[in-house]
Amino acid sequence: MFRHLSTVFGLLTILTLACGSNLLSAKPTPPHGPIVVSEAAADQLKQNAYQALEEATTSNEAQLRFNNEQVTSLVALELTRTGQIPITNPQIWFTPNQIHLAGVASGLGPIDADVYITAHLNLQDGKIIMAVDEAKLGAFDFPETTLVSLTQTVNEALANAAWEIAITQVQIVEGEMIVTGKRQP
Repeated sequence: MFRHLSTVFGLLTILTLACGSNLLSAKPTPPHGPIVVSEAAADQLKQNAYQALEEATTSNEAQLRFNNEQVTSLVALELTRTGQIPITNPQIWFTPNQIHLAGVASGLGPIDADVYITAHLNLQDGKIIMAVDEAKLGAFDFPETTLVSLTQTVNEALANAAWEIAITQVQIVEGEMIVTGKRQP
């Protein structure tokens, strides 16, 4: 896989030199400008999640609401802490029924490139299932096989997560995502 990514980055470097540097910077920005990362916003999301978990029982539903700033902050701080995914400056925002992620892919080759991904969520048996709708590296679309692989990887991670609640509803509105669920018996 790394060999293929190196080949892609090599080709993108050649295309960039031949056609101009704007091929690798086609990243959309959040509708209200860049989202500022803060520990306070990440902590608020964690606190809201713990509270929702405590409120959820096998008979009572609980709801977790989080916004663009909270999710961007949590993801950015976790990426910095773990260093496992080579994306910097993540920006995550919600529009009706869609999640958008923009950032900069770095450390995979001789260049850095903007990444832009859109996805939507579905529910299946009380679990969240994600589908990647679009993924771009600069101005180039990821191949369909990469979209399928990316979707599978994310869904495997979601399936392996230790969920303590069965999700009954996921709603994505402008600037916010709302997850409702009950504690599993």
